[in-house]
Amino acid sequence: MISETCRSLISDSRRFSTTYGAGFFNHLPMALLALERLGGDDARLREFAAFYEKRLRLQAPGDALADDDWREGLGQRRYESALAATFDEDVRTRGATALLRDVVPHLTGGLASEAFHGAIRVAYAVDSGDDVDIAGALASWVTGFREFAGAPAEKRFDSAAGAFAAIAFDDRFAKIVEGASIDGRLSKVNALPAFDRYRSGIANVALPDLAMIAARIFISTGDFVALHLVTACHAVRVLQPFLLPSALDVLANAMLAAYVAIGRPPLAAAIIDDGTGLASRAAKSDDDHDLKLVYCCLQEEEHYKSGLHRTAAAVRLGLV
Repeated sequence: MISETCRSLISDSRRFSTTYGAGFFNHLPMALLALERLGGDDARLREFAAFYEKRLRLQAPGDALADDDWREGLGQRRYESALAATFDEDVRTRGATALLRDVVPHLTGGLASEAFHGAIRVAYAVDSGDDVDIAGALASWVTGFREFAGAPAEKRFDSAAGAFAAIAFDDRFAKIVEGASIDGRLSKVNALPAFDRYRSGIANVALPDLAMIAARIFISTGDFVALHLVTACHAVRVLQPFLLPSALDVLANAMLAAYVAIGRPPLAAAIIDDGTGLASRAAKSDDDHDLKLVYCCLQEEEHYKSGLHRTAAAVRLGLV
């Protein structure tokens, strides 16, 4: 659960659009939850919200959608606001769990939409134990939905480790795939003929394997794209009860594409011995990605107990 202050601030944050500036994603509701779970008190939560909301833009007003209004004739911001209002009514009348069970399965193919941000925000809303952001988070994912499509390959690899090892030495790919956004870079890789060999090609795809690989990529690089792989794995673990079984293939495909895009770096194996103080250090930061990554890493560390996620958090905070 969350405090009344955190709930109030998350509720208030829904007046802002999901994106701002040149397509940046609004992390405020997620960062507030992460900050509280990292130990931020009421005053720190209010301080962070006041700091962060200066960059945001207000959501466009909108009425509840009629059946034939599904995305037709509505601007993105007005559409999102209207959809959130519809979902709010569903939460009130049927409950958040029923809404999640109805909507999330249809979003499985778009896990990687907007650099995984839609799925990550919904996962944070679920993780909070409160329904305050369920409707807004779902609306943000639906609005930015884009399927990571492509025909599946033959199951050539027994495990995720085998697929990543093979693609690391596949010289058909460029050293780095450039692009204006994470989404754009992943889409470029997904469209390459060489990627056909890897798409949905893992016979025994498992979330723990993907989570460890994501952490190892981030430890090796500190890369911003890799950061989103770590938080995406956490999101899939939280949302797994609602996602279709194909979610792990979708996640693996997007991770492989991201790995190609950032240059297929060696996977780190080093683990730090002492992860104490990570939460308190992160809670002092005004960087939303510091808050989100460290919180997710500590949650993943508690779940997997590998040492890798603790190390990934330390890398983000400049301790390694």
